[in-house]
Amino acid sequence: MVTINGEPFGVEKFPNRETVYKAVTLNEKYNIIQFNWENNEDIVHLLMAVEYLKDKVSRGHIELRMPYVPYSAMDREIGDQLDTCKYFSNIVKHLGISSVKIYDPHSEKATDLGVTTVMDLQPIINKVIKDTKPDFIYLPDKGAYDRYTGTVNFHGIKVFHGYKHRDLANKGKLSPEMQVDLCGISSDDLKGSRVLIVDDICRKGGTAYYAALNLHNLGVAEVYLYITHCEDVIEQGNILKDDEIKKVYTTDSEYAIRSVANRHSKVEIIPTPWNRS
Repeated sequence: MVTINGEPFGVEKFPNRETVYKAVTLNEKYNIIQFNWENNEDIVHLLMAVEYLKDKVSRGHIELRMPYVPYSAMDREIGDQLDTCKYFSNIVKHLGISSVKIYDPHSEKATDLGVTTVMDLQPIINKVIKDTKPDFIYLPDKGAYDRYTGTVNFHGIKVFHGYKHRDLANKGKLSPEMQVDLCGISSDDLKGSRVLIVDDICRKGGTAYYAALNLHNLGVAEVYLYITHCEDVIEQGNILKDDEIKKVYTTDSEYAIRSVANRHSKVEIIPTPWNRS
């Protein structure tokens, strides 16, 4: 879904399936494109929106709010799969947009978009911690551990992490076997505890689900999940089918997750806050 100043852009189609683009209300000095990923059509809508603004208000500031950067997880070549995160980032960078705002990028490549601001995740994390009252924070891998402990304040809650294994020769297939680094936490302290898993991207949810199984095996009583960018294919995995994970918190960064939340009370969406440049 793409909007300009809050108005949908490119939601109708001609009989031949080309998109109908209609004029929206523009400002002479400052216009905001909101890009919430749904499918590849949104990339075309984004290109059309930028060209439209350059044509009609050529000297105005264009702000792109793109909470999720498409192809973020595809930030390296795996077998015959290309590094499409790099390619998409290059497309955006060459559009000449005045400023870009994103949330919780998966890698540095996803921030190479021109004049880019990574929005503060702290207000969202604060709400999730307040709601779940975790005894511990679990991060699925060492990369997430290094990233989040350096950018997010967990308010003194002890943090530990796992090690996940992907078979890169098999298109990155995830192994259900995960090791856990308790980072100095006693295994006895985990028994009967509440743990919040924090991660950036969830598709079918294998990483979080296998982590929850391992945490329960260690004696954890309740597991909650916060994911910044959650895709609607989470319904195809196990997370929403049983109680291994008690509740899922996510943002509205991906457009299709709204329909999932409407069908499953277990999923709660937290709107991404924005501030103007």
